[in-house]
Amino acid sequence: MRWLLRLLCVCALSLVPLVGCSEAPECQSDEDCDDQDVCTVQVCLGHGGCYVTESFDLNGTPCDWDGVPGVCVGGVCGENLCEGIDCSESSLPCWPAWCDYRDGQCYQHHVCEGWDLCSYSCDETNRSCVYDLSPEGTRCTRGQLGGTCRGGRCALDTGVR
Repeated sequence: MRWLLRLLCVCALSLVPLVGCSEAPECQSDEDCDDQDVCTVQVCLGHGGCYVTESFDLNGTPCDWDGVPGVCVGGVCGENLCEGIDCSESSLPCWPAWCDYRDGQCYQHHVCEGWDLCSYSCDETNRSCVYDLSPEGTRCTRGQLGGTCRGGRCALDTGVR
């Protein structure tokens, strides 16, 4: 008898129309998908549906955070933790500094980070990496390890002699 009652309940629920459900509006262009959120990117997909996503390019974009000036961070408007923070004092030509909106801290990285510094160096005027072969035997580092420039590459010290 219980199974019959369960069956009747399932059948009754299947007859109830779903309220508030509708298909996404079709679009012809990205403008048709604009959700008025400055922290996201809206794209019209080829089959007519809208796709909304975050963009790291929008980080730092001013936005309205519940009536208070905020900034976009990871697709969401939030408090500007960099307000009043000046990182320029710690910035050097080859070590530019910036404030991370997520934690309000200043960070630096070498403009040639990830490049082999036995083959490239920083052009301080343009703040860019340029090809510049270091003389053989010049001291270098790769990560936390020291080495010597050989053939345009940083050969790590092995400690074995």
